[in-house]
Amino acid sequence: MIEGIKDLGELVEDSGEGFADLLIRQPKINTKNNKDFYVVGINFNLQTKFLEFRESVYSSNSPREFLFVGNSSANTPKNKATVSGEQVKYFFTQTLPLLRDGVQDKRLSDLIDEVLSTFFVKKGESYRFDIKNSNIYDKKSGIDADDLMNKKKDKDFLKGLLPLLYKKIEQEKGVKKNEIALFTLMLNGEYVAKRSTYKQYIANDALEGNFKSAKRGTCYVCGNSNTQVTANTTAFKLKYYITDKINFASDFEKENFIKNLAICKDCYRKILEGEVFLENHLQSRIFGLTLYIIPKFVFRTALSRKDLHRRTETIKYFVTSPNALENYERFKNQLSDDMSFKDEKNNYMFDLLLVKKTNSAVKINSLVKDVPPSRIDTLVDKQRQLNEWAQNNLSLSEKDWHLTFNSLYYLFPVHKRVVDKFLVNIYTAIMEGKEVSYRELIDKFVKVAKVNAYEITGQYNINGRLNNLHNTILKQNLFLEYLKELNLLEGGDVMDVDKLDVKKEVKEFLREMGYDEQKTALFLIGYLVGEVGSAQFDAGMKNKPILRKIIYQGMSIKRIVPFVNELFEKLIQYDKLRYNEQVFASAKSLLDKNINNWKLSDKENVFYILSGYSFNTLKRMTSLQGSSSKEESLNKN
Repeated sequence: MIEGIKDLGELVEDSGEGFADLLIRQPKINTKNNKDFYVVGINFNLQTKFLEFRESVYSSNSPREFLFVGNSSANTPKNKATVSGEQVKYFFTQTLPLLRDGVQDKRLSDLIDEVLSTFFVKKGESYRFDIKNSNIYDKKSGIDADDLMNKKKDKDFLKGLLPLLYKKIEQEKGVKKNEIALFTLMLNGEYVAKRSTYKQYIANDALEGNFKSAKRGTCYVCGNSNTQVTANTTAFKLKYYITDKINFASDFEKENFIKNLAICKDCYRKILEGEVFLENHLQSRIFGLTLYIIPKFVFRTALSRKDLHRRTETIKYFVTSPNALENYERFKNQLSDDMSFKDEKNNYMFDLLLVKKTNSAVKINSLVKDVPPSRIDTLVDKQRQLNEWAQNNLSLSEKDWHLTFNSLYYLFPVHKRVVDKFLVNIYTAIMEGKEVSYRELIDKFVKVAKVNAYEITGQYNINGRLNNLHNTILKQNLFLEYLKELNLLEGGDVMDVDKLDVKKEVKEFLREMGYDEQKTALFLIGYLVGEVGSAQFDAGMKNKPILRKIIYQGMSIKRIVPFVNELFEKLIQYDKLRYNEQVFASAKSLLDKNINNWKLSDKENVFYILSGYSFNTLKRMTSLQGSSSKEESLNKN
């Protein structure tokens, strides 16, 4: 993985930009709602002795204009002149002294000294903004300025200062806290981040600052020996090796981390550039995780900055096209701007890195290595084939049946706000071409039905339009078929459905799903459950009491026999038997034929009964929708 990111950084360097420019990041803002965001300048005005604010509308060029290279990570100096979010608070403690001592610029240093003496008070070796004598302090706020200034810890002081700052910005500029994309430091009306000396400082700090304790050795990444190397990886967002727990160091000595992971300056620079490029251009989301796409080049070619950005956009939508229908559509559109990708895509392999981001760390969840483009093509082709079949035979819109990886999230019972390891394992297995546990899938599928039946959806992801029970279970069937088409599940015996005396649409579903005799028997029993359920619904019993007879923890074959007998009585009671005699006869015949050699588990029994029920319910609903549409059309005419 680290070699792939280094190679990406090397390609980025070839596009001709300087090191500091290659460190520029995009802040985390939601641009989907099309509302304006702002860059707010925090100006220490020495003439008026007031803290002033200058707002400008944020654009995609703003991070470059104000040299936003990301916020300082935890436990590192807060020395950035352009920041996002709450890191603006450090403008009022440590940022100015750090810039004064770090940037090689006498005019800037003198200016900072004057600002510190005018706006700050010194507490020991550190500084704090003099909130009591500032124009942002509001006596009506209920905050005691003396108490705030006397806080022992800077973090407690800053916690009290931030609300005052946000309130003052909103009062003077009408810009709310959640509308600010970036804050940037200003001194007497000048932007610190636009100074060439600051730009050089940022470049040096990112590289040279991490080689202060470098030693001569061999680089873990490129293999160069007798060169300056470091084990200090604090500048990296991704953790390639544990360097903060002493038990992972050679001989349990902190200075021996360098024996585990040593990186030379050239590779270090390229890894930094590669990480930033990943963050800005090659990330997506799936299952609540960030997905980084790391392209690996079989034959490397130099690309201009414009061509590189266009190619990475194509790669991003290509690799994520199995994840979401809109990504597939974007990929098709992108090809018109990147015509050569089709011919050149076999020049790539892809590492797929799934990470969980928190405010303080990036935790690696899973890594899929060396995914070839042909694998992506196969996944998308199988999805579209199944989607086309579902459109033709299940009679709902394309989006309802398109089997994307994002839609898998709603086929399994996932606790809210929790990363589901099972889903991640399925994704990695599909990408790597490894078998998936059929029994585990069935257990999860039946649990979804149980959550719906007992209405315990509050703690799970199961709610909304796509999680109507019948819709979900049929899509679960499609997913099983998808895995079989990919040779990730054993197909098993397939029944000759032409021998069944049932409707053509039922035969077509059973044929496509590849059911054997036992699954078919249960499916037909479930189909009859749907007949009784619809009659009960029409009679005003909206919760369909017949469904309460299904035991979602699992039903053995001994339980199914009396259930079928009771179902027979209900068919008579609701006058449904005369329309379904052939279906019942087929189900009973297959059940009797296999009862002494029953192979399905108790939960499989429940799943395939529910599959039949879901198919019947869907067909009945689409039939009613069709009738309603025809009636509406006649009324219009």
